[in-house]
Parts: sequence; structure tokens; C-alpha cells
Amino acid sequence: MRIGVIILCCAALSACGGQQDLCQRFFEPYPDLISGRMRTEQNAALLSAMRQYGEGEYGKAAEGLESILRIGARSPQERVYLACCYLALGRPYDAEYQLDRVESAPEKDYKDVADWYNALCWLCSGQEERAREQARRIMDAPAHAYKQQARDLVEALSP
Repeated sequence: MRIGVIILCCAALSACGGQQDLCQRFFEPYPDLISGRMRTEQNAALLSAMRQYGEGEYGKAAEGLESILRIGARSPQERVYLACCYLALGRPYDAEYQLDRVESAPEKDYKDVADWYNALCWLCSGQEERAREQARRIMDAPAHAYKQQARDLVEALSP
């Protein structure tokens, strides 16, 4: 009886670990395209947050980006970086919320980015079927910046 319980527990833990392994394998923070800008009074807080982002200090970077968004940032770029911070911190639902806001922004410059990171939000929150469906949509798009990553994810999620 005890051996059966131990085997069952090991199987459950390895299933969860597999999903977490895939999350870690596929998640790469969005590249920092901001830090190279000249520092001004208007962008100092953003550059400070992005320095922390670049150093992998995602908790501190998230705090900085959250404060920027509280004062009314209009560009979706801060939300993309905040979503990546949340994914790195194991908060996929918070990341998904930020990406929803990116998708509803009038600028569509980050559409491909939002598509891919939404797939990762679903993967990292255990919604593998949604992640697979999103990756397939990306693969089927005529042109998409994350087509190869989506193909690799579909392959990894295939039984």
C-alpha cells in the first residue's frame, strides 16, 4: 500500500515538474530594447527599471514598471516588460492580464510578442491545451516573429 502511494506521489510530482520544465525551457525574457536610450528626466524611472530587468532582478524591475504604469504610461512596451517580469517570477496570471492590455492598445506593434507570451502564460499556468492552440495559431499565421518557437512548443507538447 505504501509503495503504491509513493509511486502515485512521484508520478504527480514528475507531471508537475514536466510542465515547469517546459515553462523554463521556453520562457526567455523579451529583449531589452530600451536601456540604450539617453537618460532624461522623463525616462529615468523606465531606464532604472530596465537596468534591473537586464540584471535579472525581475521583482525590482516589476515594482519600477508598476509605478510607471500607475502614473499613466500609454505605450504597451512597459506592459510587455512587466508581463515578462511576472512570468519570470512565476506569476503567469498577472502576466496574462498585462498582455490583455497590450492586445487592446491601439498600437499593434507588439501583437506577435503578445501572442507568444500569452502562449507562455498558459503553458506556465498549466493550461497546456490553450498553449498548444495558441502556438498552432502562431504557426498557421502567414508571418509571425515567433513561428519557430511556436513550432517547437507544439512539438514539445505533443504526446
